[in-house]
Amino acid sequence: MSNHRPQDSMVIYGRNPILDAIKEGKPFEKIFVRDNLTGEFEIAIRALCKEQGISLKKVPLQKLDRLCRRANHQGVVGIGSIVSYQSIDMIVPHIYEQGKEPLFILPDNVQDVRNIGAIARSTEVLGAQALIISGKQAGMITSEGMKSSAGALSRILVCREKNTLDTIKSLQAHGIKVIATSLDSGTSIDALDMVSPLCICLGSEGTGLHRSVLEACDHIGHIKQSGSIDSLNVSVAAGIMLYEASRQKS
Repeated sequence: MSNHRPQDSMVIYGRNPILDAIKEGKPFEKIFVRDNLTGEFEIAIRALCKEQGISLKKVPLQKLDRLCRRANHQGVVGIGSIVSYQSIDMIVPHIYEQGKEPLFILPDNVQDVRNIGAIARSTEVLGAQALIISGKQAGMITSEGMKSSAGALSRILVCREKNTLDTIKSLQAHGIKVIATSLDSGTSIDALDMVSPLCICLGSEGTGLHRSVLEACDHIGHIKQSGSIDSLNVSVAAGIMLYEASRQKS
């Protein structure tokens, strides 16, 4: 995750303010609670976060203090989102109803907000409809990420999902093929069918895609390389994959 501290306007803390904000439907990037928190409040906020699809994470007291400059946070701090997240189950039928073929991109546990912003920019420019930010370690969208996207994050559909495997299964249930990228194996992307309803799945900057995610995808695509460096930046790989999908659809 980025080491940049969230803007003060995005930080909400205190038990009642957090609960009220969730119930009012305020979009959150993540909610952090103290690692030893137990009792009725812990049960209530966990249930609400599960219901609303909000990422909830237990952290040490020191992290909570840093997030809100040692204010009386009562063991809970929420980071409000500057984008409004959409539900996959809502956007897929909407895209089909418009007579379009879904084209999504799914970065798994990508932490650098600048990479997320750059991926969003390619998503908008190359005609994909949605960016699905997935994984418990995925970075939070901040003003820096919005700047990196050149505003694309406010013009495309954005989803946030906690579990990549569950997300892949949901997409497949909607008739959407999922293609993963890999450095070591797979079919050259120009030989893959990227015209059908499609989601492109990309691994994180450090570890790539977990084997279980690769096995869950319908196909594995390989970007041909001729240089000595063994990997592409994840946002560059996203741009290449989206360009190939756009080329095949044109």
